[in-house]
Amino acid sequence: MDKDKKIISTNIILVGYAGSGKSHWGKKLAKFFSKEHVDLDFAIEKAHGKSIQEIFDSHGEEEFRRVEAEVLRSLDLNDLVLSVGGGTPAFHENMNLLLNKGFVVYLELSLNSILHRLKNKRNNRPRIKSLSEDELSTKIQSDLKERVPYYERAHLTVKSEDLKLQNLANAILEKH
Repeated sequence: MDKDKKIISTNIILVGYAGSGKSHWGKKLAKFFSKEHVDLDFAIEKAHGKSIQEIFDSHGEEEFRRVEAEVLRSLDLNDLVLSVGGGTPAFHENMNLLLNKGFVVYLELSLNSILHRLKNKRNNRPRIKSLSEDELSTKIQSDLKERVPYYERAHLTVKSEDLKLQNLANAILEKH
């Protein structure tokens, strides 16, 4: 590890809406802080031998949320960076668990930025794959109204538009 890098001894947990950069920044923060990165969606797929899409298609969102909470609780949350799904904090008391298991960072993104990032990536997102652009905008607005109160409970909120790794790492080190 570089001598100017600081050690953070707790888990770093990234929350925020789909497209906010949780997986992207999770990988970069893990490398920066010499931690393992775990993406909850990949952990769910590995544990159940099905893609997120397959779980949604065969069992619906309610069952997916139950599975998601089960896998989250089964993870060995020890010295890692965890990226969770956009809805994870809003179900099954997951946000309370996350707040107790690490330093939670909300990657905040404007509605327009979310829409821009997601409109061409709908096919691999089961909740929005069949929506028109107008329907997608309405869905995002509705979801944000429901989810932002959970996201805002994070230990740190960072605007994720034009974010730089060093700035994100410094903000975590300052607040932690």
